[in-house]
Amino acid sequence: MRKRILPILMMLLLLLGCSSNKLSLHGESVNWNVSVSSENKNGPISFVIRYIGEEDQPRNVRYQFAGQAISPSGSMEKLNAPYKEISFKSDSNDYESETLPIPVHIQWNRDQEETIYVE
Repeated sequence: MRKRILPILMMLLLLLGCSSNKLSLHGESVNWNVSVSSENKNGPISFVIRYIGEEDQPRNVRYQFAGQAISPSGSMEKLNAPYKEISFKSDSNDYESETLPIPVHIQWNRDQEETIYVE
C-alpha cells in the first residue's frame, strides 16, 4: 500500500510545483520589442519597450497598452542612448483574467506609429 501512495504523492508535488502565477508576455515588430513580466500574482508587473529599428534614436515616444487588466500608458520625450528603451513597473492587477493578445500602440517621432501584440 505504501509503495502505491508514494508515486501518487510525488506526482502531486510535481504538479503543484509546476503551477505558477508568473506572467511572461512578449511581442515584436520591425521597430519595437515589448516584454511584460511578473514573478507572482501579488508582485509588481515589469514592462520593457525597446526600440530595435534601424533609424536614428526615437524621440517623443508615446505608448498605450490596451488590455482589460493591463493598460498602462505614457510618454518619453527623449530616450537615453545607447539603450533606446523605456522600462517601468506597475502595481499588480488581476492579470489572470486578461484576454490575450494585448495590443500595444506605440507612436514616435511625431509621424510614425505601430501596434504590437503581446502574448
